[in-house]
Order: sequence, then structure tokens, then C-alpha cells
Amino acid sequence: MHTGNTKKMMGEKQVQYCYASIIFMQGDEADEPLKLLKRKSVMAAVRYLREWDNDEYYELNNHSQRGTSDSYQICLGYLLTWNFSLGYIGLEKLLPISQS
Repeated sequence: MHTGNTKKMMGEKQVQYCYASIIFMQGDEADEPLKLLKRKSVMAAVRYLREWDNDEYYELNNHSQRGTSDSYQICLGYLLTWNFSLGYIGLEKLLPISQS
């Protein structure tokens, strides 16, 4: 599970991440990426939503913006969160925190 400062083993190192909010869509705006997710794959939805990733992060967080009832998956260095019942989808980029 990826909450808080995510720690992941990479070889011998432990890496911590922060979350960069890329985009959140709900209602009619979320229809297209939710359809991609449902009909194709997580990767298809991430590829669609990462078009909004312009390396200008407006919000960096130590914790994911994911809700407790959201579904989520990590793909291509992003955290995709969604809730079909509530009609929304969001994308956050995982950014490694420097260990000095």
C-alpha cells in the first residue's frame, strides 16, 4: 500500500517518494479516462492523463491524495486513483526524495 512517505526497496536502497499532483477529473470531464480504464487498462488511462504532466507541479505532498474508498495502482512512475461509483479519477507522479 502506498500511503505516507512511500518506501520501496530498490536493490539495497530504500527510496522515499513524495507525490506531485498532476490532474484530478470528475463528472463528465472524467468520462473519457474512466472509459479507458474500464475498457482497456490502467496503462491506457495513465497514458491519457499524463498528457497533463508538464513538469510544473503545483502541489507536492508527503501523502497521496487517494481516498480510503478509492482504487489505485502504480504504473509508469505514476499513482492512478479512481472511484467508479463517485465518477472521478486522478493522477499523481511519484518523485524520489533525495537521501543525503
